[in-house]
Parts: sequence; C-alpha cells; structure tokens
Amino acid sequence: MPPHHLLKPHHHPLSTTTDHHLLRRLDHHDWLSPTETLTLFSNLTDPKSIPPFLSKLSLRNDYRPSEPLYTAILSRLRDHPSIDSLLLRARRERLPLSDPFFHKLIKTQSPDRALHTLSRMPSDFHCFPSVKTFNLVLAALVSARRYDSVRALLCALAPRLGVTPDTCSFNILIKGLCASDRRDDALALLDEMPKPNRVTYATLMHFLCARGEVAESFALLQRMERERCEPDTVVFNVLISGVCKRGRVDEAMGMLRGMMRWGCRPNSDSYQAVLCGLIGARRFGEAKVFVVEEMGRERGRRPSFKAYELVVAGLCGEGRVGDAEVVLRRMVRDGFVPRWGTWRVMIKCLCLDMKSCSSELYSVSE
Repeated sequence: MPPHHLLKPHHHPLSTTTDHHLLRRLDHHDWLSPTETLTLFSNLTDPKSIPPFLSKLSLRNDYRPSEPLYTAILSRLRDHPSIDSLLLRARRERLPLSDPFFHKLIKTQSPDRALHTLSRMPSDFHCFPSVKTFNLVLAALVSARRYDSVRALLCALAPRLGVTPDTCSFNILIKGLCASDRRDDALALLDEMPKPNRVTYATLMHFLCARGEVAESFALLQRMERERCEPDTVVFNVLISGVCKRGRVDEAMGMLRGMMRWGCRPNSDSYQAVLCGLIGARRFGEAKVFVVEEMGRERGRRPSFKAYELVVAGLCGEGRVGDAEVVLRRMVRDGFVPRWGTWRVMIKCLCLDMKSCSSELYSVSE
C-alpha cells in the first residue's frame, strides 16, 4: 500500500503558478516591447508579485519606464506606502508624469493626501496641474469641511501651481457654503464670481427654497435674465418645487406651462413636483386630471409609485371610487404593481359606495 502522504494531491495555487511563469519570462533575453511588458504585468494575479516583477524588469536592457506602465501599476496598488514607493521610483527614474496620471491618483486619496500630492506635482515631477485636477482636490476638501486647507489652497497654493480658479471652482465653494448654512457668505461669493452659470444659480436657489426664501430665489431668476444667463429645466424645477412646498400650487402650474417660453422643455421631474404640490394641498381631483391628461400626454412622464398611492388613497378618502379606479388602471399601465394596502383602500371605498347605493335603493323602494 502506498504511503498515505502520497495519496494527497500536491496543489500550487493557480495565481502563484501563473505569476511564477510570468516572472521567469523576464529572465529570457529576447526583446520585450512596451506593449508586451504591459501585457505581462496585466496578467499578474497576486499584488505581491509586483515588486519582484519591477525588480526583474528594471534589470533588463530593453526596460524603458513609461507612464502607461506606471498607470497600470497604480491601478493595482491599494496601500499608501506602496504608492509612495512608486512615486519615489518615478522620481529616481526621472519619468515625466502627466496631469491625467495625477488625476487618477488623487481620486483614490484622502483629502489631506490629495492636497499633499497636488502641492508636489510641480516641484517633484515637473508637472503643473490642470484646473480640473485642482477642482478635484478643492471638492474633496470642501466636502470634508477642511476650510483652513481650502483657504490655503486658494490663496497660497493656486498661484504657485499656476492655476486660476474657474466657474466650477466657485460652484464647489458655493455648494460647500450652502451645505454649512452660510447663506450670506454664499451670496457674497456669487457677487465675486466673474461669470456665474446655471449650476451656480440652481445651487443657490435650491438652498434658499429649502430655507423658505422663495422670493429671494425668484430675485436670482431675474438676475439671471439681466446677466443673459438663460435658465434651464433644472432651474425651473427647483423653483417649481420651492413654490409647491409653500402651498402655491397654482403658481407652480403656471410656471410649468410657461417654461416653453424660456426655451425649456419640462421633464418628468417638473411634472412630479407639481403633482406632489397638488397632493400636499389635498387637491386630489385635480391630481387625477393632472395624471391622466397632463402626464399621460407623452411617454416617459409618469408619477412615482408613492405619488400614485397617495392620489388613489386621497380619492378614496373623498369617496371618489370611480376616479380612484381610473388612476389605479393608469398606475398598472405604467408598470407598477399596487401593494395590498392600496387594494385594501380601494375595496373599502368600493364597499362603502355599494352600501350607500343600497341605502338609496332601499329608501326609494319604500
């Protein structure tokens, strides 16, 4: 009988075996093109194989450091020490790295490390960041509410990096100020902007409407008109939603129908905002007409599942079972499956309606 240990299969992990063959391939003396080198690297399965791969590769006569190779390596690294080692190696090899490389790197970093990387780009890698990469770091710092770092980035670092903040930079700052409820600072920054755009105004309008300052939002709309910044559908949706939340549904419906005069086509969000306003005002009969006639006129305009449920429940609460049935049929036609709660409301309303009819028939028969 053979020894017991010989019966056990000897398995090598597939990843280790594959990487071993790839590493041995670098020991051959045949010429490797940059494309072949990239292919070999992309076939590595274990991140632990990356250091020996680079070590063997750098000893070859045909090795030429390139940004595509470093980008591929960067996509496989996860820990900060390994990334720092890669950047140190690039400096040692005097490899010119481009702004897109650093943009990819910064997207994976924390706000503090992103700021550190951005500040090193010109001095260590002779690469000046684009305003797009600058804004990426700015957005990360604003989201983290690192306002001291934001101030340092804008006042001290931006001139050294050769970056002039653009409209997107200001929009990032305004969004951060709104998130921190710094109303006056946000509006003051608007006055400093060279050329605000629709995103600028939509952000401020949404913030002001949420605070109940609808009149101030309309003042911004007038300012847009004066500055020849044409509003888009998003701007109108913000205003429509804002007036609906204040109970001014008729005004919202007027804005919806007047959007075309501004060259804006209402979308599903526009109609949904008005419908929610009608529901909130408990104007369920008008909501039914709005769903069937206004929203049913074009494909793609359909209420949300929740809005359908609320309209059906509201109509049933008013004893309008026929109208509720019309809305329910429209709901099913739009691909929604009513929940048991909706059916229960309908059945209860139908039973009450039948009971009422029976009482009327009984009184007539007497």
